[in-house]
Amino acid sequence: MDRRQALGGLAAESQPRRDATQRSHQLDAPPRTHGRRLPVREVGPLGTGDGRYLQRVKFNHKATVAAPKDKVWARLMDIPAAARCVPGVASVRPNGKDRYQGTLAVQIGPVRLVLDGDFAITARDETAGTASIRADAKDSRVGGAIRATLDLALAEKNAETELRIATDLTVMGRLGEFGQASIKRKADQLIQDFAECLARQVTMR
Repeated sequence: MDRRQALGGLAAESQPRRDATQRSHQLDAPPRTHGRRLPVREVGPLGTGDGRYLQRVKFNHKATVAAPKDKVWARLMDIPAAARCVPGVASVRPNGKDRYQGTLAVQIGPVRLVLDGDFAITARDETAGTASIRADAKDSRVGGAIRATLDLALAEKNAETELRIATDLTVMGRLGEFGQASIKRKADQLIQDFAECLARQVTMR
């Protein structure tokens, strides 16, 4: 099976948006930027607290995997195996029920980041083919942190499975100074590589 058969289609439907309120600087409700990066003082437990930038960006991606939904679901829920499909993941280890610790090395523009953090499956419904993952990580050397929520949805069509990933990403500290275009390019690349690897893993089983 060639690469195009294994991965029937991949599209980045990325429309970065920033949203929020003026009255809250908490991470779960970041302030609206209206196209501007906004300095913040308190952004939750991972915040820098030094008045540096916070950005909130949303992306949507989809991929088609030439395998039944149940096989794709099983691979996605095997977190250590699925994580190996993310370029730059150095380690993933269990840290309680549905919780994990890991390290991700990633290059954004000229800057190389090493993000250490925790992530957890916060919701899953095998029948519906949906799951949510929340991740918190920081780079102590560069100075900054990220928080991300990924909503996954699977839909089977003619023995293939469409995977949709909606990402809500908050970037804090010096990491928040990266432009949206740089963040978008890196997100698109990571999702594409992940989907292609996932397709290979599933079709080889």
